[in-house]
Amino acid sequence: MEMKKTQKLSFDEREILYRLKRLHYSNRAVARELGRHHRTIAEELKRNAKSYPLHSDSMIQARAADNAWHARRKVASTRMRLNESLQG
Repeated sequence: MEMKKTQKLSFDEREILYRLKRLHYSNRAVARELGRHHRTIAEELKRNAKSYPLHSDSMIQARAADNAWHARRKVASTRMRLNESLQG
């Protein structure tokens, strides 16, 4: 299976990831199933699922979307402050 380029996991991939982790698959085994690098799996777990067995897949997806929204908001805020400082 060909490895994907650095790209965020899709909703379907996240569902598979968390289901396999609940079945006690290793990060490397999950990565092989998804055709991803094992570090991608580790980073996803670190970023969105501190206690993944306790959460439903939809809650994990919501957390991922919320994290992405906050990251975009932070970047936009930084750009706005930079523009203000350059104009002022």
